[in-house]
Amino acid sequence: ASPGCASQAGGRARSAALGGPLRARTAIAPHVDDLALVLGKVNVYKEVTFVNRVPPGLAVACEQQDIDEMLGNLLENAFAWCRGRVAVSSSEEGRSVVLFIEDDGPGLSPQQMSLAMQAGRRLDERSAGLGFGLSITSELAELYAGSLTLERSALGGLRVALRLPASG
Repeated sequence: ASPGCASQAGGRARSAALGGPLRARTAIAPHVDDLALVLGKVNVYKEVTFVNRVPPGLAVACEQQDIDEMLGNLLENAFAWCRGRVAVSSSEEGRSVVLFIEDDGPGLSPQQMSLAMQAGRRLDERSAGLGFGLSITSELAELYAGSLTLERSALGGLRVALRLPASG
């Protein structure tokens, strides 16, 4: 994703967040499956075991393109850094849905987690990417009154929590 896309997506996000009864509704599980299928092919050189534990009917009040942008950035990182396992799960907390994207990669230290959220900040200059994925995802989540947090995963790598408004 390029930084210029953020303003266009921001307009969609603001419209969806303020849309009242016509608010966007996007089911999460099918988008997770589609993105994982593509990323599995892109990362064919590694054998990645992918698990999607998001219930089929779970939906968020977000535009489809924004969900694809956010989940795409997070899953791309998880597939790139995992040793062989990526899992997506969710929980419903009040009027929010929290999506958890976890991997079994090397993870990040608390200081690296803070740095990783800065726009244009890349922690590994040898890898592909521009360093905008996490900051764009965080900005989009905030436009929907959501959030993005990073923590250590029980799998050993990174656990990203994406909080978004529940649909309905």
